[in-house]
Amino acid sequence: MTSAVSITSPIEAMLGGPRPDAITLGVVASLSGVMGVAGPGIVNAAQLAAEEEAAVLDRPVRLVVIDAGQGPAQTARDVDAVMGGAGLDGLVGAHTSDVRVAIERTIVGRLPYVFTPPHELLHPSGRTVFIGDGPLAQLREPVRKLMGDGRARRWALIGNDYVWPRAMHTAARAVIGDLGGQVVYDRLVPVGVTNPDELVDHVSRSRPDAVLVSLIGRDGILFHRAFGASAVSGSCLRLCTALDENCLLAAGGDETGNLFSAMPFFDVDDGGFDSIHSAYASRYGALAPTPGAYAVGCYDGVRLLAEVVGRRADLTQMRARSYAGLRTRGSVSLARAAGTWLEPVAAGDRP
Repeated sequence: MTSAVSITSPIEAMLGGPRPDAITLGVVASLSGVMGVAGPGIVNAAQLAAEEEAAVLDRPVRLVVIDAGQGPAQTARDVDAVMGGAGLDGLVGAHTSDVRVAIERTIVGRLPYVFTPPHELLHPSGRTVFIGDGPLAQLREPVRKLMGDGRARRWALIGNDYVWPRAMHTAARAVIGDLGGQVVYDRLVPVGVTNPDELVDHVSRSRPDAVLVSLIGRDGILFHRAFGASAVSGSCLRLCTALDENCLLAAGGDETGNLFSAMPFFDVDDGGFDSIHSAYASRYGALAPTPGAYAVGCYDGVRLLAEVVGRRADLTQMRARSYAGLRTRGSVSLARAAGTWLEPVAAGDRP
């Protein structure tokens, strides 16, 4: 089965040219930069999905991996070059929204594009298909749970300064206000922040009951390390919108019981996340990079797009979560850090 799938760099794909016999998908993921911690798991998950689809469709699948860690402009240029030289059938994006915006401007609807992480759009339109949650869907239930017993009335918001965290802060203000809470601190910082202690100090001075953290990748990791070492870590809740298992592990884990993630794909039913973990471990071994939420989203995106291309279906008319070619999963809305793992908080449980 594995021989039917190849993974190539953009240069190799362009030198090889179009392959009419194969389904050629661009996989745009951060292999470097602030989100590089998730890259190895994403690529592994994409390969696993491609192998499964190649077996189902009885057709080779070629994955062209493009590094989104170079930033929006360079990533978009690479996508444009590969699109012209390698004959892409579609794109799967597991990266930040600023990169997505640049890619959309470059491809201008010429390719189907599946964007897999949580996103900032309330009502997505156009040819890009979003299989992650929008800001209100991602926040509403987790915030309601944390505010349910009166513990979390005063909120601090901290995130990176680009399109997705800005939308998260706007949504958070609306959700917190509707539930009778108050935002006492709101700050966006450039990607690549280097002074997490200063951030923690400013957040602590606002005396919040809870902190909504929309810092991505390495920025979030450094913030959580500093926050975990602070005096308030044992009393102040943290709700994260971009914390997967890889980021939690890199942050050193958390045993306070106060660190939560609102990332999707926490389900562990027979047809969901747990079965993907089993297939992933069988394919790559127990010591392979953890297939966290970003990786599982990319797995879904590759399976969806390969199926659509292979069967000449219309991507824009499909809804990924109910598409029969994918393992359907109802996302658990909240998980709590337990050491270096994330444990789902069941619907009726008190956080």
